[in-house]
Amino acid sequence: MAYAVERIPPGHPIKTSLEALYARRVLSPGAAVTLRGALDRATLVAAPDTSPIALGGPLYLVQATAVPAGDRVEILGTVSWSDHGLPRMAGGLIDDAISAGVQVLVPTAAGPEAEAPSPIADAPVHREPKTRPERPRARRR
Repeated sequence: MAYAVERIPPGHPIKTSLEALYARRVLSPGAAVTLRGALDRATLVAAPDTSPIALGGPLYLVQATAVPAGDRVEILGTVSWSDHGLPRMAGGLIDDAISAGVQVLVPTAAGPEAEAPSPIADAPVHREPKTRPERPRARRR
């Protein structure tokens, strides 16, 4: 599949920018987009029925997927940051976030590059043997 890269400029809310993107693009209902890049701040909910966690920047949106859910956009992803030099990560529903330079990968109509074989699909698959190899037997005297 081919992708177009959209950018959410620094200072813009992620959800509002994605809603505008969905409004101006012809995407099939439920079509997902992928996001990654820098964030100034984010609020995420790690699990259902838990309190939101507010994170201050600088942050990095490691990977997120956004899908339209009725009249809103739902974003699930992973955010990382440094805490006194130690790396930290949190994932879940991204309830609110402000871009510091986020890229959005939007699926487009298949082009010639989409017909190229996938390097992952062509990679050999490691499979465990179904049985254990026979051990050499000790010789009887």
